[in-house]
Amino acid sequence: MNVLHTTNTNLIDPDNPPVLTADEISQRVFGSKLVLVVEQMQIATTWLVKACLLIMYSRLTGFNKIQALGVKLVACYVAFSFVLMEILYLGVWCRPFNQYWAVPPKSTQCSAATNHLITNAVLNISSDVFILLIPLPIFAQINIAMRKKIVLIGVFALGSFTVSRRRHRQ
Repeated sequence: MNVLHTTNTNLIDPDNPPVLTADEISQRVFGSKLVLVVEQMQIATTWLVKACLLIMYSRLTGFNKIQALGVKLVACYVAFSFVLMEILYLGVWCRPFNQYWAVPPKSTQCSAATNHLITNAVLNISSDVFILLIPLPIFAQINIAMRKKIVLIGVFALGSFTVSRRRHRQ
């Protein structure tokens, strides 16, 4: 990630494009390719963590058919949102694909990725909220002391902090 902060990309003001040397263009192409790779790694990591949580929840809710169905529905939504986001990012928002690292790109959608960031935020936050709602019925049914239940709910509620931070980041 540190490399991205020190490497220029093809994010150029279309109304005031700078005059670039061949070396600067080469560096910006490299930086733009790094952005593409880092974005894909961030998406893969985020959705794999969601998958891990859903696997854990499916094991916790296996005894209750309704809760297990809820986990499966959320898992389908998470899988669908991941596939949709990847199709849009890799196949729709910026065509031809090599415009993602063209300097300057023909469309700001290839450098700023505004549509992708909005879609990512909506799908990411909505799936996080659905995942956070899964354990609520389990907490209601569990037979432990109220103090322990509050601590357990507090631990799971930390997930809401990540949702709020993600919303601010996007």
